[in-house]
Amino acid sequence: MPVADVLILQSKYVLTFCNFLCVVRLIGWSKLMVKNVDKNVDRDLLQVLEETVSITKEVIKIRGQFGVGANSGGGSGKNDVVGFDGDLDEIRDQLSGASRKLQIVSIVGMGGIGKTTLARKMYGDSYIIYHFDIRAWVSVSRECALRQVVLGLLDSSGILTEEMRKESDEELCDNLYKSLKGRRYLIVMDDMWGTEIWDTVRRFFPDDCNGSRVLLTTRLSRVPRNANSVFFHKMRFRNENESWSLLCRKVFLAEEDCPPELKEVGMEIARNCSGLPLAIVVIGGLLHQGEKTQEYWRRIAKNINSIISKDRRCMEILSLSYNNLPHHLRPCFLYMGVFPNDYEIPVPKLVQLWVAEGFLKPKPSKSFEETAEEYLEDLIKRNLIMVCKRSSNGKIKTCNIHDLLRDLCIGNARKEHFLDVVKDGNDLHLIGVNTPRRLYVSPNILQSPPSTLYNAHSLLCSGTNLIFQRRIYLGYRLLRVLDVAIVHFACFPIEIIKLVNLRYLAFTYIGTLPASISKLRNLQTIILHDWTYHRFFALPVEIWTMPELRHLCVPPSFFPDARDAWFSQNNLENLQTLL
Repeated sequence: MPVADVLILQSKYVLTFCNFLCVVRLIGWSKLMVKNVDKNVDRDLLQVLEETVSITKEVIKIRGQFGVGANSGGGSGKNDVVGFDGDLDEIRDQLSGASRKLQIVSIVGMGGIGKTTLARKMYGDSYIIYHFDIRAWVSVSRECALRQVVLGLLDSSGILTEEMRKESDEELCDNLYKSLKGRRYLIVMDDMWGTEIWDTVRRFFPDDCNGSRVLLTTRLSRVPRNANSVFFHKMRFRNENESWSLLCRKVFLAEEDCPPELKEVGMEIARNCSGLPLAIVVIGGLLHQGEKTQEYWRRIAKNINSIISKDRRCMEILSLSYNNLPHHLRPCFLYMGVFPNDYEIPVPKLVQLWVAEGFLKPKPSKSFEETAEEYLEDLIKRNLIMVCKRSSNGKIKTCNIHDLLRDLCIGNARKEHFLDVVKDGNDLHLIGVNTPRRLYVSPNILQSPPSTLYNAHSLLCSGTNLIFQRRIYLGYRLLRVLDVAIVHFACFPIEIIKLVNLRYLAFTYIGTLPASISKLRNLQTIILHDWTYHRFFALPVEIWTMPELRHLCVPPSFFPDARDAWFSQNNLENLQTLL
């Protein structure tokens, strides 16, 4: 017989007694009762009461773990929490731990990853309901005022009256404090964007050393630190099996109910959601209402991102992260749209591009590269960019972005004429008369580009490695960034020398760099690839006369002696990378 059933069977003999005790707080009332019992009363009474307490607590805890028992309005259905068992256990242990001090517990992760779902499940957990005298929940938007937060807490705890609504902020805060004083409470503050409100409202959360807790959910990793959180739970993406199980529950209510002929394509759909519960739930709802045929499901599998990007509620949730970005980080985030899905972005390349694009505000005593790394860390702490690899010294080596966030970048960048992705000629109509400043294009478009592209400031190429038998058009006079590394040039494209605004150049070439490259006085980064992989390059001595050069990355080369070059003392003072 399962442990839960055994305990429930054991407790049935004291069920009536327990129901009464639960009303007046079982543990506290029991201890008070025992204190007043005549000392001559048989010690067995104390043992019975202690066993009753222990059994009842254990039953409620196990019922909560198995999804049995009471669920509050703040609870979440089982269908939404597949794969969260470990998360639930961890949070439950923190909320009901032995420490008697008031403690802050935090759940952190990107939008749509399930923070609120997990918090709601915990809020409605049977054991948590039993453990705390009073619970309150409030959603905290970025513009949320103190009055809204306090009213929300009083309302969700069932204390708010119509008379209270007319009270001043000070009176409301006083009522909140009095309602919590002397009671073990759980406060949930959902979707926090900063600690300004927290710094004000925390004064009205009394610490009576009775095990009270505050649970925060946030997308920003700095919030738990600033709120002095004792525990930081980082949400993870669901794995393939968890994604499939959640999808089945949304479509069929149970994994076993999926027809065998739909399983293969169904698992492909689950994989294409990239482990994000929000995406799985949206697609699951669509499949639940749609045809249960292979043809229909294959169509869905091929268009996951397109479908989700048209779901208003889903995009609102994801867009909140962008809308709450400070202005200096917005271009850096939107720029992530130029990198392909599932691509591990080398951080040095990302930093060099941000510097070349002019996204960074100069800071005293800090290089542009150091500032760029700070911006990157900030975006990571906001759970908008994910770390893939770190080097041995802890620095970020590669990073990437979730597919749906990349689509969000492209969508917002397109609206703002900041950037666009042109996969083929069919996408050119999306550009219209307003040329985006930055373009991520397929190389074949460069052979005969429309005049609408001529004013682009940045050009980055996508696709597989190619060798062009004829020249491609490179007469973009305003270019600051030119990344055509996947294009193999048989001879040096002399048009590049006319790009006087160029700051970043990456291309593949088997000859030697001409001395005229030094005419590009604004050039900061040169990345040169050799598609033969066995030649040595001879660099012109004039390379040492380029005043803005910061990064020179070339194949095995003969570097000319700088003493042979005529250059001022300030030349190459910015050089940081020589590979």
